[in-house]
Amino acid sequence: MPLMRELLEKARISGTMEIEEGLMRDCLPIIYKGDSTAGIKYYNSGGRSLIVERNGSTYKISGVDPYGKLTKRVALSGKNCLSDVADAYKAFSDSGSKKTFRNKPFGVFTYKNIENAQRAFDYLNSTYRFFEVDPPCEIICHSKLDMIQAGEDAYQMLFKLPNAESDLRVWEFTQILRERLKNASRDELKEKEQYIKRIFGRFAAWAGTSAGIMMHAGILPTKGSWAPQNFVISEVEDGYGIFRVDHTSTEYVGKEKAHDEIMGYINGAEAKRNMGYFFGYQFVLFPEAVSIAAHYPELTNNLPVPQGLTPIDKIFTYYISGEPRQPPWDAESIDKGHLATFMMGLQAFGQKDAGTQLKIPAEYFEKVFA
Repeated sequence: MPLMRELLEKARISGTMEIEEGLMRDCLPIIYKGDSTAGIKYYNSGGRSLIVERNGSTYKISGVDPYGKLTKRVALSGKNCLSDVADAYKAFSDSGSKKTFRNKPFGVFTYKNIENAQRAFDYLNSTYRFFEVDPPCEIICHSKLDMIQAGEDAYQMLFKLPNAESDLRVWEFTQILRERLKNASRDELKEKEQYIKRIFGRFAAWAGTSAGIMMHAGILPTKGSWAPQNFVISEVEDGYGIFRVDHTSTEYVGKEKAHDEIMGYINGAEAKRNMGYFFGYQFVLFPEAVSIAAHYPELTNNLPVPQGLTPIDKIFTYYISGEPRQPPWDAESIDKGHLATFMMGLQAFGQKDAGTQLKIPAEYFEKVFA
Protein backbone atom coordinates (compact mmCIF):
# COMPACT_ATOMS: atom_id res chain seq x y z
CA MET A 1 0.00 0.00 0.00
CA PRO A 2 1.45 3.44 -0.90
CA LEU A 3 2.61 5.39 2.16
CA MET A 4 0.09 8.23 1.92
CA ARG A 5 -2.82 5.79 1.58
CA GLU A 6 -1.48 3.91 4.59
CA LEU A 7 -1.41 7.15 6.60
CA LEU A 8 -4.97 7.96 5.50
CA GLU A 9 -6.11 4.54 6.73
CA LYS A 10 -4.51 5.25 10.10
CA ALA A 11 -6.14 8.68 10.40
CA ARG A 12 -9.69 7.99 9.19
CA ILE A 13 -12.69 5.83 9.86
CA SER A 14 -14.24 3.98 6.94
CA GLY A 15 -17.48 2.18 6.25
CA THR A 16 -20.04 1.54 3.54
CA MET A 17 -23.15 3.42 2.52
CA GLU A 18 -25.61 3.15 -0.33
CA ILE A 19 -25.44 5.82 -3.03
CA GLU A 20 -27.72 5.53 -6.05
CA GLU A 21 -26.30 4.96 -9.51
CA GLY A 22 -25.63 7.83 -11.90
CA LEU A 23 -23.49 10.94 -11.95
CA MET A 24 -22.42 11.96 -8.46
CA ARG A 25 -23.86 15.46 -8.89
CA ASP A 26 -27.25 13.91 -9.65
CA CYS A 27 -27.11 11.89 -6.41
CA LEU A 28 -27.09 14.95 -4.17
CA PRO A 29 -28.10 15.59 -1.51
CA ILE A 30 -26.37 12.69 0.27
CA ILE A 31 -27.12 12.48 4.01
CA TYR A 32 -25.19 10.30 6.45
CA LYS A 33 -27.65 8.37 8.63
CA GLY A 34 -25.36 5.46 9.51
CA ASP A 35 -23.60 2.62 7.72
CA SER A 36 -25.29 0.06 5.49
CA THR A 37 -24.36 -3.60 5.04
CA ALA A 38 -23.67 -3.10 1.34
CA GLY A 39 -22.75 -0.18 -0.86
CA ILE A 40 -19.73 1.95 -1.61
CA LYS A 41 -16.75 2.37 0.73
CA TYR A 42 -16.19 5.79 2.24
CA TYR A 43 -13.64 7.55 4.44
CA ASN A 44 -14.57 10.42 6.70
CA SER A 45 -13.06 13.85 6.12
CA GLY A 46 -13.42 15.66 9.42
CA GLY A 47 -16.86 15.34 10.99
CA ARG A 48 -19.13 16.49 8.18
CA SER A 49 -17.66 15.15 4.93
CA LEU A 50 -17.26 11.79 3.20
CA ILE A 51 -14.75 10.68 0.55
CA VAL A 52 -15.81 8.02 -1.95
CA GLU A 53 -14.08 6.44 -4.94
CA ARG A 54 -16.39 5.63 -7.82
CA ASN A 55 -15.88 4.68 -11.47
CA GLY A 56 -12.21 5.67 -11.38
CA SER A 57 -12.83 9.08 -9.78
CA THR A 58 -12.59 10.34 -6.20
CA TYR A 59 -15.17 12.67 -4.66
CA LYS A 60 -15.63 14.50 -1.38
CA ILE A 61 -19.18 15.28 -0.29
CA SER A 62 -19.06 18.04 2.32
CA GLY A 63 -22.04 18.86 4.50
CA VAL A 64 -23.54 15.37 4.91
CA ASP A 65 -24.22 15.47 8.66
CA PRO A 66 -27.29 17.51 9.68
CA TYR A 67 -28.11 14.88 12.32
CA GLY A 68 -24.62 14.81 13.90
CA LYS A 69 -24.30 11.05 13.37
CA LEU A 70 -21.02 11.16 11.44
CA THR A 71 -19.55 13.71 13.85
CA LYS A 72 -20.40 11.38 16.74
CA ARG A 73 -18.90 8.33 15.05
CA VAL A 74 -15.66 10.15 14.21
CA ALA A 75 -15.36 11.81 17.64
CA LEU A 76 -15.75 8.48 19.44
CA SER A 77 -13.62 6.42 17.03
CA GLY A 78 -10.26 6.84 18.75
CA LYS A 79 -8.79 8.04 15.44
CA ASN A 80 -9.97 11.64 15.50
CA CYS A 81 -7.28 14.26 16.18
CA LEU A 82 -9.24 17.34 15.04
CA SER A 83 -10.33 19.50 17.95
CA ASP A 84 -13.31 20.99 16.07
CA VAL A 85 -14.84 17.53 15.64
CA ALA A 86 -14.49 16.69 19.34
CA ASP A 87 -15.81 20.12 20.38
CA ALA A 88 -18.72 19.93 17.93
CA TYR A 89 -19.72 16.48 19.21
CA LYS A 90 -19.73 17.78 22.78
CA ALA A 91 -21.84 20.78 21.70
CA PHE A 92 -24.25 18.45 19.89
CA SER A 93 -24.51 16.22 22.97
CA ASP A 94 -25.24 19.22 25.18
CA SER A 95 -27.87 20.77 22.91
CA GLY A 96 -30.26 17.91 22.26
CA SER A 97 -31.54 17.85 18.67
CA LYS A 98 -30.15 21.26 17.71
CA LYS A 99 -27.05 20.56 15.62
CA THR A 100 -25.24 23.87 15.70
CA PHE A 101 -21.69 24.70 16.72
CA ARG A 102 -20.39 28.21 17.51
CA ASN A 103 -23.81 29.60 16.53
CA LYS A 104 -23.81 28.08 13.05
CA PRO A 105 -24.57 24.69 11.48
CA PHE A 106 -21.57 22.34 11.74
CA GLY A 107 -22.78 19.30 9.80
CA VAL A 108 -23.88 21.39 6.78
CA PHE A 109 -23.00 24.73 5.16
CA THR A 110 -24.76 28.04 4.63
CA TYR A 111 -25.09 29.63 1.20
CA LYS A 112 -22.55 32.26 2.32
CA ASN A 113 -20.10 29.43 3.04
CA ILE A 114 -20.66 28.13 -0.51
CA GLU A 115 -20.02 31.56 -2.04
CA ASN A 116 -16.82 32.01 -0.02
CA ALA A 117 -15.49 28.59 -0.97
CA GLN A 118 -16.35 28.91 -4.66
CA ARG A 119 -14.63 32.30 -4.95
CA ALA A 120 -11.51 31.11 -3.17
CA PHE A 121 -11.16 27.83 -5.07
CA ASP A 122 -11.74 29.50 -8.45
CA TYR A 123 -8.79 31.80 -7.87
CA LEU A 124 -6.51 29.34 -6.07
CA ASN A 125 -6.99 26.57 -8.62
CA SER A 126 -6.38 28.84 -11.60
CA THR A 127 -3.12 29.89 -9.92
CA TYR A 128 -2.10 26.27 -9.24
CA ARG A 129 -2.66 25.49 -12.92
CA PHE A 130 -0.41 28.42 -13.80
CA PHE A 131 2.24 26.65 -11.67
CA GLU A 132 1.41 23.46 -13.60
CA VAL A 133 0.27 21.90 -10.31
CA ASP A 134 -2.88 19.80 -10.14
CA PRO A 135 -5.37 21.37 -7.69
CA PRO A 136 -5.94 19.31 -4.53
CA CYS A 137 -9.71 19.66 -4.88
CA GLU A 138 -12.24 21.32 -7.16
CA ILE A 139 -15.87 22.23 -6.47
CA ILE A 140 -18.20 20.48 -8.90
CA CYS A 141 -21.52 21.75 -7.55
CA HIS A 142 -23.61 22.38 -4.44
CA SER A 143 -27.04 21.23 -3.34
CA LYS A 144 -29.67 22.63 -0.97
CA LEU A 145 -30.84 20.44 1.89
CA ASP A 146 -34.61 20.69 2.33
CA MET A 147 -35.04 19.41 5.85
CA ILE A 148 -36.19 20.97 9.09
CA GLN A 149 -33.22 19.68 11.09
CA ALA A 150 -30.78 21.46 8.80
CA GLY A 151 -32.62 24.77 8.79
CA GLU A 152 -33.60 26.83 5.78
CA ASP A 153 -30.06 27.96 4.88
CA ALA A 154 -28.41 24.53 4.61
CA TYR A 155 -26.29 23.24 1.73
CA GLN A 156 -23.65 20.67 0.84
CA MET A 157 -20.82 20.76 -1.68
CA LEU A 158 -19.40 18.14 -4.03
CA PHE A 159 -15.66 18.19 -4.75
CA LYS A 160 -13.48 16.16 -7.09
CA LEU A 161 -10.09 15.04 -5.70
CA PRO A 162 -7.01 13.58 -7.41
CA ASN A 163 -7.25 10.59 -5.03
CA ALA A 164 -8.46 9.86 -1.50
CA GLU A 165 -5.06 10.31 0.13
CA SER A 166 -4.81 13.86 -1.23
CA ASP A 167 -7.21 14.79 1.59
CA LEU A 168 -4.69 13.79 4.33
CA ARG A 169 -4.37 16.79 6.65
CA VAL A 170 -1.03 18.17 7.80
CA TRP A 171 -2.25 17.88 11.40
CA GLU A 172 -3.12 14.18 10.90
CA PHE A 173 0.33 13.57 9.42
CA THR A 174 1.91 15.38 12.38
CA GLN A 175 0.01 13.33 14.96
CA ILE A 176 0.79 10.01 13.26
CA LEU A 177 4.47 10.98 13.09
CA ARG A 178 4.42 12.07 16.73
CA GLU A 179 3.09 8.64 17.74
CA ARG A 180 5.72 6.94 15.56
CA LEU A 181 8.59 8.89 17.17
CA LYS A 182 7.54 9.17 20.81
CA ASN A 183 9.60 6.14 21.86
CA ALA A 184 12.35 6.54 19.27
CA SER A 185 15.95 6.36 20.46
CA ARG A 186 18.25 9.36 20.24
CA ASP A 187 20.12 7.66 17.41
CA GLU A 188 16.91 7.17 15.43
CA LEU A 189 15.87 10.78 16.00
CA LYS A 190 19.28 11.98 14.83
CA GLU A 191 18.93 9.83 11.71
CA LYS A 192 15.50 11.22 10.84
CA GLU A 193 16.12 14.81 11.96
CA GLN A 194 17.34 16.19 8.63
CA TYR A 195 14.31 14.84 6.76
CA ILE A 196 11.86 16.13 9.36
CA LYS A 197 13.42 19.60 9.18
CA ARG A 198 13.22 19.57 5.40
CA ILE A 199 9.57 18.47 5.39
CA PHE A 200 8.42 21.08 7.89
CA GLY A 201 10.55 23.77 6.31
CA ARG A 202 8.82 23.11 3.00
CA PHE A 203 5.47 23.16 4.80
CA ALA A 204 6.31 26.71 5.90
CA ALA A 205 7.26 27.63 2.33
CA TRP A 206 4.01 26.25 0.93
CA ALA A 207 2.08 28.17 3.60
CA GLY A 208 3.87 31.27 2.32
CA THR A 209 2.79 30.53 -1.23
CA SER A 210 -0.82 30.10 -0.07
CA ALA A 211 -0.60 33.46 1.71
CA GLY A 212 0.84 35.11 -1.41
CA ILE A 213 -1.95 33.80 -3.61
CA MET A 214 -4.62 34.98 -1.19
CA MET A 215 -3.05 38.42 -0.74
CA HIS A 216 -2.96 38.88 -4.51
CA ALA A 217 -6.60 37.79 -4.80
CA GLY A 218 -7.70 40.00 -1.89
CA ILE A 219 -9.23 37.06 -0.01
CA LEU A 220 -8.70 36.38 3.67
CA PRO A 221 -9.52 33.45 5.96
CA THR A 222 -10.18 33.99 9.65
CA LYS A 223 -6.98 34.13 11.68
CA GLY A 224 -7.75 31.03 13.73
CA SER A 225 -8.34 28.93 10.61
CA TRP A 226 -4.67 28.90 9.54
CA ALA A 227 -4.31 25.69 11.56
CA PRO A 228 -2.60 22.63 10.02
CA GLN A 229 -5.92 20.77 10.04
CA ASN A 230 -6.99 23.04 7.16
CA PHE A 231 -4.02 22.12 4.94
CA VAL A 232 -3.80 18.87 2.95
CA ILE A 233 -0.73 17.06 1.62
CA SER A 234 -1.24 16.51 -2.10
CA GLU A 235 0.94 15.38 -5.00
CA VAL A 236 3.15 17.82 -6.90
CA GLU A 237 4.96 16.14 -9.79
CA ASP A 238 6.85 13.24 -8.16
CA GLY A 239 6.67 14.79 -4.69
CA TYR A 240 4.22 16.69 -2.49
CA GLY A 241 3.07 20.13 -1.42
CA ILE A 242 0.59 21.38 1.14
CA PHE A 243 -2.54 23.31 0.21
CA ARG A 244 -5.11 25.29 2.17
CA VAL A 245 -8.48 23.66 1.34
CA ASP A 246 -11.07 24.87 3.88
CA HIS A 247 -12.39 28.18 2.58
CA THR A 248 -15.94 28.48 3.89
CA SER A 249 -14.74 31.39 6.09
CA THR A 250 -12.50 32.95 3.41
CA GLU A 251 -13.99 36.30 2.38
CA TYR A 252 -13.10 38.92 -0.20
CA VAL A 253 -11.66 41.94 1.63
CA GLY A 254 -9.53 43.60 -1.07
CA LYS A 255 -5.81 43.30 -1.75
CA GLU A 256 -4.69 46.02 0.65
CA LYS A 257 -6.50 44.63 3.68
CA ALA A 258 -5.49 41.04 2.91
CA HIS A 259 -1.84 42.12 2.57
CA ASP A 260 -1.83 44.19 5.75
CA GLU A 261 -3.45 41.52 7.88
CA ILE A 262 -1.38 38.56 6.65
CA MET A 263 1.90 40.45 6.90
CA GLY A 264 0.79 41.78 10.29
CA TYR A 265 0.74 38.20 11.58
CA ILE A 266 4.51 38.08 11.25
CA ASN A 267 5.70 41.69 11.28
CA GLY A 268 3.26 43.58 13.53
CA ALA A 269 3.29 44.39 17.23
CA GLU A 270 1.37 41.19 17.97
CA ALA A 271 3.55 39.03 15.72
CA LYS A 272 4.77 36.62 18.39
CA ARG A 273 1.27 35.84 19.59
CA ASN A 274 -0.13 35.72 16.06
CA MET A 275 2.49 33.15 15.09
CA GLY A 276 0.63 30.78 17.40
CA TYR A 277 -2.20 30.87 14.86
CA PHE A 278 -0.02 31.13 11.82
CA PHE A 279 2.81 29.22 10.20
CA GLY A 280 5.61 29.76 12.73
CA TYR A 281 4.26 27.95 15.77
CA GLN A 282 2.76 25.18 13.68
CA PHE A 283 5.80 24.33 11.59
CA VAL A 284 8.66 25.24 13.95
CA LEU A 285 7.57 23.13 16.89
CA PHE A 286 7.85 19.64 15.47
CA PRO A 287 11.36 19.71 13.98
CA GLU A 288 12.76 21.54 17.00
CA ALA A 289 11.17 19.02 19.36
CA VAL A 290 12.99 16.31 17.42
CA SER A 291 16.30 18.20 17.54
CA ILE A 292 16.10 18.83 21.28
CA ALA A 293 15.11 15.24 22.06
CA ALA A 294 17.95 13.99 19.87
CA HIS A 295 20.72 16.29 21.12
CA TYR A 296 19.68 18.04 24.36
CA PRO A 297 17.02 15.92 26.11
CA GLU A 298 18.04 17.38 29.49
CA LEU A 299 16.34 20.64 28.47
CA THR A 300 12.97 18.91 28.95
CA ASN A 301 13.59 17.87 32.57
CA ASN A 302 11.94 20.92 34.16
CA LEU A 303 8.90 21.25 31.89
CA PRO A 304 5.60 21.28 33.83
CA VAL A 305 4.29 18.02 32.33
CA PRO A 306 3.45 14.58 33.77
CA GLN A 307 6.37 12.33 34.70
CA GLY A 308 7.21 9.24 32.70
CA LEU A 309 7.05 10.83 29.25
CA THR A 310 9.90 10.60 26.77
CA PRO A 311 11.73 13.89 26.05
CA ILE A 312 10.03 14.41 22.69
CA ASP A 313 6.58 13.75 24.16
CA LYS A 314 7.30 16.15 27.02
CA ILE A 315 7.74 18.96 24.49
CA PHE A 316 4.56 18.08 22.58
CA THR A 317 2.58 17.81 25.81
CA TYR A 318 3.92 21.18 26.95
CA TYR A 319 2.58 22.83 23.81
CA ILE A 320 -0.71 20.94 23.52
CA SER A 321 -2.78 23.61 25.32
CA GLY A 322 -3.53 25.30 21.98
CA GLU A 323 -2.24 28.67 23.18
CA PRO A 324 1.27 29.88 22.26
CA ARG A 325 3.65 29.11 25.13
CA GLN A 326 7.13 30.41 25.79
CA PRO A 327 9.71 27.88 24.53
CA PRO A 328 12.05 26.43 27.17
CA TRP A 329 14.96 27.48 24.95
CA ASP A 330 15.93 30.50 22.88
CA ALA A 331 13.73 30.12 19.81
CA GLU A 332 14.38 33.51 18.21
CA SER A 333 16.91 32.23 15.67
CA ILE A 334 14.66 29.24 14.93
CA ASP A 335 11.67 31.50 14.27
CA LYS A 336 13.78 33.72 12.01
CA GLY A 337 14.89 30.71 9.99
CA HIS A 338 11.34 29.52 9.42
CA LEU A 339 10.17 33.06 8.70
CA ALA A 340 12.79 33.25 5.95
CA THR A 341 11.47 29.97 4.54
CA PHE A 342 7.91 31.27 4.66
CA MET A 343 8.98 34.43 2.82
CA MET A 344 10.76 32.32 0.20
CA GLY A 345 7.45 30.55 -0.47
CA LEU A 346 5.54 33.83 -0.54
CA GLN A 347 7.97 35.25 -3.08
CA ALA A 348 7.65 32.09 -5.22
CA PHE A 349 4.04 33.09 -5.91
CA GLY A 350 3.79 34.17 -9.53
CA GLN A 351 6.77 32.13 -10.71
CA LYS A 352 5.95 29.50 -13.30
CA ASP A 353 8.14 26.85 -11.66
CA ALA A 354 6.95 27.43 -8.08
CA GLY A 355 5.68 23.85 -7.77
CA THR A 356 9.02 22.42 -8.89
CA GLN A 357 10.92 24.73 -6.55
CA LEU A 358 8.90 23.87 -3.46
CA LYS A 359 7.90 20.23 -3.91
CA ILE A 360 8.78 17.90 -1.05
CA PRO A 361 10.45 14.72 -2.35
CA ALA A 362 8.46 11.57 -1.58
CA GLU A 363 11.70 10.08 -0.24
CA TYR A 364 11.61 12.45 2.77
CA PHE A 365 8.27 11.05 3.93
CA GLU A 366 9.44 7.49 3.39
CA LYS A 367 12.60 8.15 5.44
CA VAL A 368 10.77 9.50 8.49
CA PHE A 369 8.41 6.50 8.62
CA ALA A 370 11.10 3.89 7.85
